[in-house]
Order: sequence, then structure tokens, then C-alpha cells
Amino acid sequence: MSNIKIQCISIIGKMNNPLYIKNFSTTHPDLKYHYIAHTSVDVIEERVSTSPEASDTYLGLLYAMEDLAVYGYLTNTRVKFVVVLSVPDAVIKNSDMKNVGLT
Repeated sequence: MSNIKIQCISIIGKMNNPLYIKNFSTTHPDLKYHYIAHTSVDVIEERVSTSPEASDTYLGLLYAMEDLAVYGYLTNTRVKFVVVLSVPDAVIKNSDMKNVGLT
């Protein structure tokens, strides 16, 4: 897991407004992560609408694109956390992502 790095963390409010987006990447512009945060909201809303009674705040892998993997968390107050990781040829287990500390 040494090649895996957090590229961006986004906090999205319950009204789907971005509260905080932090880009840790030196290779991708901020605008890319704003786009990822907004598209993640659609995936999160779709998952929540298909199983609204789910009590687990960890939503798992939302989607992957290029060399990035996007993971999501949903709090009880409907605030969303989106974590973008660089994953060049690696697979991340759900148990590893749950241990990030956001749950």
C-alpha cells in the first residue's frame, strides 16, 4: 500500500454544497477534484436512495477513473466525506478504508 496516497478530501454538506475540498496532489488541478466531488454526490444519492435504511456510514468505492479511486462516507447528519486515492495497480480492501477513521 506504499504507492497509495490520498489525493483529495472533500466534505459535502447535507444540501450537497461543498464545505471543504483539499487537494493534496501536485499533478492534478483543483478543478478536477471539484468535478470529482460533484459527481460523487450523484453516486452517493443513488446509493442512499436504493437502501435508505442502511446504517453503515461507509459507502465503499463510489467509482474509479484513470489512476484514481473515489470512496465515500455518509454521516448521520447527511454530511458526505469523499476521499480520492491514487491507486496505480493496487487494490484497496474495504476493511483498510474503514480504518481511515471517518466512521
